[in-house]
Amino acid sequence: MSASLPKLRPTLRSLLLVCLTAIIAFALTSPSARAETGALTSPPPPLIVPYTTYSGYTYLLYSDASIAYNSNLTVTISATTQTKSSVSEVGAIYQLQRWTGTEWIDVGSSLSASSTNSSLYSGTKTLTTSSGYYYRGKLTHYAKQGTVTESAIAYTSSVLST
Repeated sequence: MSASLPKLRPTLRSLLLVCLTAIIAFALTSPSARAETGALTSPPPPLIVPYTTYSGYTYLLYSDASIAYNSNLTVTISATTQTKSSVSEVGAIYQLQRWTGTEWIDVGSSLSASSTNSSLYSGTKTLTTSSGYYYRGKLTHYAKQGTVTESAIAYTSSVLST
């Protein structure tokens, strides 16, 4: 298999190696290791969350998203959305997701928050979780100006609710 890797483009080769590493890590996670952490499922594949800048958009400039576990079965999801100039509305739609052991599913209702006549939205939402599951935030960053709406989806890393 490694003989065919040099024929791939460097970006594709790196992506393939990250995927293979995640699959191997998932397969090697034993039920006893899950029990030690209190997790009810295997951990999700690792996700590298880069600082996101947008090119090719008229209004969206960059976004950032993060998640933090609180000790009382809640998580706090933070979002920042910035535009290139002041727009009529800039904001984020927050959606909590739970790892089933094989896929991410939306849980609860989505929540949105925004700033008007601004180039920056920054805020947090605190959401309730259930013990033993991995959670992440799915953020839809958006900008509205006149009849134009631009949006981009970003994900946070995951946390285990204990």
